[in-house]
Amino acid sequence: MGISDSDFLQGVNEKDERMFSRFFNRYYAASVNQAYALISNKEEARQIVQDIFQDVWSGTARFDTLVKAKSFLYVSVRNRCYNYLKRKEPFTYVDISQLADEIQPVTDEALWEYDYLQSIYEELNNLPPEQQKVMYLFLDGYSDEQIADELGKSYYTVRNTKINAINKLRVIFGNTKRAVIFCWLLINAVSMELA
Repeated sequence: MGISDSDFLQGVNEKDERMFSRFFNRYYAASVNQAYALISNKEEARQIVQDIFQDVWSGTARFDTLVKAKSFLYVSVRNRCYNYLKRKEPFTYVDISQLADEIQPVTDEALWEYDYLQSIYEELNNLPPEQQKVMYLFLDGYSDEQIADELGKSYYTVRNTKINAINKLRVIFGNTKRAVIFCWLLINAVSMELA
């Protein structure tokens, strides 16, 4: 029997290591992908998200509902990425009225996309360990050859493992929005591999 959302959040709020580890595992990958989509730098995206989770662990943020926790993470990632981009680019004067048009509130659609992305990573975590390793490296932009070198496996073993994992996920996702987002992740991984 699974743990209730309220017990889960109580554990996160009380800094229970087991619950916080679950919280981290549940939302880390989706948060990194959100950050990467904004700043196009995988290492910086990871660092930004790790800093946010560190701040949650050491700070006073408390979450009453999962929606509030997800909203907090979504907004924190977005704001820190914008701050990163501001630091990276030289300062220029901008009329505040122009900024108001660019600021986007957290919408239900954005949270749904975050949820779908999170559910994709949860399904990745349900794959057998070897398939998980291969898929995470592939989604991080590694080529099949690089994955083989990293894991000490043959190219064909990696290729077959990846194909088997993708086929399992296709069956799980079926004809849903998660399938579309999963395809988007695969396309991004292939484009990173080709770059």
